[in-house]
Amino acid sequence: MKRGVIQVVAALSAIFFTLPGSAQGSVQKKTVKTPPPTEQTVNDSNKKGAPVQDGLLIPFTPDKPVEVPRYDVQDAVVLPPSARQHQTVTPPVVSGQEDSSGQRQPSEQQRLEEQKRQQEQQRLEEQKRLEEQQCLEEQKRQQEQQRLEEQKRQEEQQRLEEQQRLEDQRLIQQRRDDEKALQARKDSLERAFKLEQKRLEQQQKKMEEEQRRAQREAARNAAAASGGRALFGLSTNLLFDVATALNIGAEVPVGNRWSVHAGYTFPWWVSADNSFALQIQHLDLGARFYIKPWTYRSSDVMRGWFVSADLGAGYYDLEWKNSGVQGREILGSIGGGYSFSLGPWWRLDLSAAMGMMISDYKRYQVRNTGSDSALIYQTSGISRLPDPTSLRVTLVYLIHTPVKK
Repeated sequence: MKRGVIQVVAALSAIFFTLPGSAQGSVQKKTVKTPPPTEQTVNDSNKKGAPVQDGLLIPFTPDKPVEVPRYDVQDAVVLPPSARQHQTVTPPVVSGQEDSSGQRQPSEQQRLEEQKRQQEQQRLEEQKRLEEQQCLEEQKRQQEQQRLEEQKRQEEQQRLEEQQRLEDQRLIQQRRDDEKALQARKDSLERAFKLEQKRLEQQQKKMEEEQRRAQREAARNAAAASGGRALFGLSTNLLFDVATALNIGAEVPVGNRWSVHAGYTFPWWVSADNSFALQIQHLDLGARFYIKPWTYRSSDVMRGWFVSADLGAGYYDLEWKNSGVQGREILGSIGGGYSFSLGPWWRLDLSAAMGMMISDYKRYQVRNTGSDSALIYQTSGISRLPDPTSLRVTLVYLIHTPVKK
């Protein structure tokens, strides 16, 4: 439609230009600013210009729609043909056209719009710069706040650590003080306990001493009442006596637990026909330890359970039906037993021992030739046998001092 309007305007302009010269004098001369029939394009700042139609360049801007300029017929100037040849028409300066120097001249509206656009762009850039600056300031403020919070948190943690350290030191010092107080109390109690224990020991020793003194006094009185003070005891092994091996011993009390004893075995006989003989010479020494002590050498000495040790040596000649053995022997044994009290001055000892007898012997045969007899030795050697004196049933009588009157 716009194109048709433009064509109508161009046709009417051509009609008025062909009128006679008389009509030109009656009409006021006016310069019609019609563009030349050459095609022109928009300047570099307006890339989207409308194409030139019928010798006109229609400006185009992105902000406004394209408007086609209108020219009235009364504005046309009628010139004669002779004058039209010398008529110079200055085309209107349209947006995007070039001037005589070859430069594009923007229109006022486009310049204002460009200025407005630049101002808007500057405002947007300034707003963006302010926003970025505000964002940076906000970030700095947040970083500063985080730094302050971190510093506050570290200070709080250091304060808590220092408080915990002080609390630990206080607890350690309190524990040390408690330990020192407890150790001092313990030492004091130990000293008091040792003093009390020492006092009790001294008191107990004193009481024991007094008790021993009283017992000794009572033993003296008992010994005096029973017939005197025990000196030693005479003993004999009843088992040897039954076997015609006569023996005798003596035992002497030492202290209130120990005693020493000695024994002598001395059978020495030969049968009338020289077919039997029992000849022994043996000496025995030993010691005893009584479990229950006695208080004094009175009637309570050497009785109760005891342990013993014995050592002996001797010579023997034993003959049985013209066959015999001669030799020397040594023996030792350890054992124990119990001594029964048969009265104030009588004892009966039952004892057993384990020991060994070592003997060098000679075996012989007896040959009778009339009134004489001869010994024919056959073999000799060394024998090791159990102690033949390991079993004993001993009767003891205590020898004591006479009663003081």
